[in-house]
Amino acid sequence: MSSNEFNSSPTTVPPGMSEPAASPFAETTATHQDASSLRVWALVLAAGLLAGLTSWLVGEAFHNRLQSQLLSTGGMPTAEQARESASGIRRAVTLQTTLAFGSLGAALGLALGLTGGTIRRSARSSMIGAIFGTSLGGIAGALVPLVLLPVYFQFYDPDSDDLVLALLFQGAIGAIIGAVGGAAYALGNRSHIVQALLGGLLGAVAGVLIYEVVGTLVFPLDQTTKPVSATAVSRLLGRLSIAALASAGAAKGIKTTPKANSRPATT
Repeated sequence: MSSNEFNSSPTTVPPGMSEPAASPFAETTATHQDASSLRVWALVLAAGLLAGLTSWLVGEAFHNRLQSQLLSTGGMPTAEQARESASGIRRAVTLQTTLAFGSLGAALGLALGLTGGTIRRSARSSMIGAIFGTSLGGIAGALVPLVLLPVYFQFYDPDSDDLVLALLFQGAIGAIIGAVGGAAYALGNRSHIVQALLGGLLGAVAGVLIYEVVGTLVFPLDQTTKPVSATAVSRLLGRLSIAALASAGAAKGIKTTPKANSRPATT
C-alpha cells in the first residue's frame, strides 16, 4: 500500500531496540497516530459544516425570489385560478428544492474532494476530487429532486405533516449527495472508494433522520417535512445535519489515519 493511502498500521519496534526500551517509542508513536486521527476528524467535520453553511447561504440568497406569488382574485377563486395557483406553488417548490440540494451536493463534493486529497497529501487527488465532487454532486443534487418531486406531489397533502413521505423524499436525495461526497473524499484511494461511498450515503440518511426528528420537536411550526422548510434556521439545521454526518460517514467508512513510516522489527 502506498503512503498516499489511508491506513492505521500497528506500531513497530525499531531494529536493535529491546521491548522495554521500545516502550517510550511505542507510546510516542501511538500518541502521534492519535493526533493524526484527531486532525483527520477535525478536517472532515469542518469541511462538512462549511459545505452545509455555504449551501445554506446560496439558498437563502435566492429563496425569497423563488417564492410563489399568490393570485389576487377579489373573491373565491375559480377552478382554473385554483389550478394555476397550485401549479405556481409547485414550480416554486421545484426551483427551491433544486437549488437547495444542487448547491448542497456541489458544496459537499467540493469540500470532501479537497479534504480527502489534503489528508493524503496529494495535490492531484485534491484537484480531481474537487472537480469530480463539485460537478457530479451538483448535477445529482439538482436532478434527483426533479425526478422525485412529481412522485412526491402525488402523495403530498398540504394540510398534514407526513413524516414518512418527508423521510423517503429527503432521505433519497441525501443518500445520493452523501454517496457522491464520500466517493469524492476517497478518490485517489481506489481500494476504499466503496466504503467511503457507503459511509457518506448512510451518514447523509442519518442526517436527514436527525433533522426531521429535531425539526418536529424543536421547530413544530417550521414545516420541516416539506422539501424546503419555512424558516432560515430550520433550513440551516437541515443543511448542516446532512453535510456533517455525510462527511463523518465517509471518514468512518475508511481507515482515517495516514500510514506511519515504519520499519519492520528485526530479531
